[in-house]
Amino acid sequence: MQMTPIGQIHFWICQAHAETIDHVERASEEQFFWQPHPAATSMAFNVWHLARWADYVQASVPEATPSLRQRLEPRMQVWYAEDLASAWSLQPTHLGLREGGTDMGLAAADLQLPSKATLLEYLRRCYALEEQAMSAIDEQQFQEFRQGAGVPPHQTVGYWLMNHLIHEWEHLGMIRYLAGLSTLSTLAAPE
Repeated sequence: MQMTPIGQIHFWICQAHAETIDHVERASEEQFFWQPHPAATSMAFNVWHLARWADYVQASVPEATPSLRQRLEPRMQVWYAEDLASAWSLQPTHLGLREGGTDMGLAAADLQLPSKATLLEYLRRCYALEEQAMSAIDEQQFQEFRQGAGVPPHQTVGYWLMNHLIHEWEHLGMIRYLAGLSTLSTLAAPE
């Protein structure tokens, strides 16, 4: 691991990716969709949400700075390229910010998502694309101000990626918690 800030962020994002995939692979289909309460989200929602944001980030990296525009070809989100909302019978206008699950409120708990295998495949693809895009970022781009429509003023690429790293680990924590709760729920269920 490079001990530079971008090297450390890249390392810890890859760690979060690996651990998330490990938890998802070990979960049964029932655990994956289990909700501790009807108004609470499942592991499936968290996986979809993580995949959507990894997809957004991987497509946004090439547009983040003039230097990255020169290094990387433009990228499209897998979500839009394959029209996954339609393929999965989801209404884009009901999927929150950037069709990624943010700000959905209680509707997030009712979202009807595809199978664990389908979501895991999407997650793996988005994670691989995100890691590949991030590998093009060096210390110079890390310190540069991010550009683009809707980007807060004076936000560096490093600040943006650190926020994304925190987001990854927050949702991994939720996945860990849901895995534990679903196991406890199964053990406590009357026979």
